[in-house]
Parts: sequence; C-alpha cells; structure tokens
Amino acid sequence: SDSRRKAVARAAFLIQQAADGVERAGIRETSSARHAFILRFETLPFVRACTWLLVSMTFFEQPQWCTRPDMAHLGDKPCGNPMYPSYPIPYVSENLGIVVEILLTTPIAADM
Repeated sequence: SDSRRKAVARAAFLIQQAADGVERAGIRETSSARHAFILRFETLPFVRACTWLLVSMTFFEQPQWCTRPDMAHLGDKPCGNPMYPSYPIPYVSENLGIVVEILLTTPIAADM
C-alpha cells in the first residue's frame, strides 16, 4: 500500500541520515523530493570516487615550487632538494591538470 511505501521510504531516509551523521530538518513528502533524494543517493558513490581521484591528482601534479618562477626564492633548486622528495614519474601537464580538476570538482560541487 501507499502508506506502507511512505513509511519504508521515511525509515530509509532516517537510516541514511543516521549513517551520514547529519540531521535534516524534515522530510518532504513530494515525488520530486523523493526523486531528488534517490538521485543523490545513487550518485553518492560517483561523487566519492571523484573526491578520491581529486586527492590522488596531487601525486601526479608537479609541485608549484618547481613550476612557478616566483617561488624560486625558496632556495637552490627546490625540486632537486632532498628535503622535498619526488619520484621519477610522468607528471600531468598544468593545463590537463586544470581540466581534470574542473571535471572532478563539478560533481562534488553539484552534490553540495
């Protein structure tokens, strides 16, 4: 029945709220609100993957103290300094890094 389905949906919402640790003021009992909640719930794994990919991008971007001339005052050859270890990996170009960051940040921002 319809009332049973609403009760199950409300229980699922409250369980998700408890798992997130975020208290929400109330539950809207409209079909558009239900669709929005389901859409967010189904896209959450994708958003989390985008977050982890964005964090992992830091390992494939060349540090700014190596690329920006205005940071040359940090000392003699900061990229060759053993205090800042780096590995011989192919770095992502700056332009490609910006494009990837925008593509990964957009779903995260849309989720907020």
